Parts: sequence; structure tokens; C-alpha cells
Amino acid sequence: MSERDALSTAMRGPAKPKKPTFGEMLLQHVIGFVGCVVFPGFVTAIAPVTWINLTRANDVVSARTDQCVFFVIPYLTRHVSPVTGVDTRVIQGEMVPDHDKSSSSQKTHRTEDEGVLVIRGPEQQSRVMVSPVNLKQTRDSIEAFLTDSSLQSRRLAVVANWKAGIMAGVPVSLLTVLYVVGVTLAILRWMLRPIWPVKAASMPLQS
Repeated sequence: MSERDALSTAMRGPAKPKKPTFGEMLLQHVIGFVGCVVFPGFVTAIAPVTWINLTRANDVVSARTDQCVFFVIPYLTRHVSPVTGVDTRVIQGEMVPDHDKSSSSQKTHRTEDEGVLVIRGPEQQSRVMVSPVNLKQTRDSIEAFLTDSSLQSRRLAVVANWKAGIMAGVPVSLLTVLYVVGVTLAILRWMLRPIWPVKAASMPLQS
């Protein structure tokens, strides 16, 4: 490169970065949506938080169960009216082999127990997954509401599995919060761009 070409390159400054194509931008958004929204939603759906709403009107108790994704967004709702009783059962965990190929001996471990709460009615029922740790407490709370006619409403939140639903669900849900905040800020910046254009080249230089 000659001295003249080098001087011309230096005056032009560094090369501008190449703008991504529409396909590249679309792929980035798809990957971000799957990783930050779909995956956390799947985690919070397989071990959901369920809200149990009990109400009393004219001595008739009704129940509505909202099985939620991201802890508060219902994706499955069931109604039972009138409520005639509540049952519980625990599904024992199974012995499954470990996937440790480095060990010569075949080891096994037991999966976690699962708790099921059944709110019964004359013609319908609602099955709610509840952690075995909270199963008895939840049943006692519902039975107390059924027997105490002075209570008009009660709302309970139950967790299917504390490890998967809360200990794993909360951290991955933070990804969704960050993704939504980032997308919102990007949309606002795009909407306000015609109002406050940023043109550094047009700013007058002060001597």
C-alpha cells in the first residue's frame, strides 16, 4: 500500500461494521425467544404453581383451580361446584438406574414422590399436583373451609415440586424478565427515534 493510500485510509477512519441481514436478525430473535421464554415456560409448566380459589355463596362451596405457567399465568382452569369433599394420595417414586457410565456397577436412585390433591364434586373433580411436604396442610385448610360456614372465601397457592418448580423455575424465569425488558426498551427506542434523532456527525465542533 502506498503512502497516499495509507493516508486516505487513515482519514476515512475505521471501517463501519457490517449490518446484520434480516435473516440473521430473525434467527437471533428466535434463539432468544426459545431460550428466554419457551424454555423457562416449559420448566414452570412441568412443575406448576396452582392457585386454589374457594368461595361460598348460599351455603354452597365452589372451587376454581388455576394451573399456572410463570407462577401467575393460568393455562389450565377447572371448576368444581358444589365441593363435596377432598382426597389426597401420594404416588411413590420409582427406582431408576443412574446414567453413570464410568462406574462398573449398576447403581439406582429413587425418584421423588408426587402428591395429588383431589377436590371432589357430584359430577366433576379437580386434580391438583401438590408437593407431599404440603399435602396434609393443604387438605386440612380446605376441609376447615368446608366445615366453617362463616368463611366466605379462601385462596391457596400450592407447588407441585419445590426443587423443579421454585429452585429451578425462579432463576430461569429471570431470563424471561430480562428478555421482556430488553424487547420493551428496544421497541421504545425505535418508536422515539424519529423524535430524538442521534446524529453525532451533525453536531458542531467547538474550537
